[in-house]
Amino acid sequence: MYKMVFADSSLSAQKAVQLAFAELNFEIYPLQDGREVLKFLEKIKPDAVLLSLSLPGKDGYEVGCYLRSLEEFKQTSLIFLRGAFEPFDRERVAGLDYDAIVQKPFDSGKLARTVKDLIDRKKDPKTLPEEPLLDETLSRSSEPQIQEGKPDLIARVEGKVREIVRQEILEVERELEKRIRVKILHELRTWMEEKFSPKEKK
Repeated sequence: MYKMVFADSSLSAQKAVQLAFAELNFEIYPLQDGREVLKFLEKIKPDAVLLSLSLPGKDGYEVGCYLRSLEEFKQTSLIFLRGAFEPFDRERVAGLDYDAIVQKPFDSGKLARTVKDLIDRKKDPKTLPEEPLLDETLSRSSEPQIQEGKPDLIARVEGKVREIVRQEILEVERELEKRIRVKILHELRTWMEEKFSPKEKK
């Protein structure tokens, strides 16, 4: 059973999310105010937090920053929700380790699968396939100080590899998000121009 905090002031969005995530064995904690999220985070200890950027009380930016400031939530999946025409303030999330930004209106089923994948990715086993190779390489070393520090060195290498892979995945996701956003805005602008531009008189 996964636990997720979903914070959004829209009751219809909360209902849609609860129905979609129930199929994937999620326990959803719907909240409407950023202050409520801060209050219940440590009690719930969620696997994921899905935040609307425009929450009342404390907005999604503030709640996200608070979440990441706590060591126990460093690996909690953090996803932001933004309105179709809501600006995204990148300066406010500079250096903030969020996992994804989802634009409304969203496909609740697809969102549920995406969140589950993000959680599972962070809960992958810590051992890597390369570990036997690293272990064998170290065992051939003739330097005693390396032998003594072998477990620590392996842990550092694994941690670095996981961090690099995670950052690469985030970069790819953000680049895709930029491209999709540009495409949607272009299509929307074209549609509006065709819909609302004055008709030429014949």
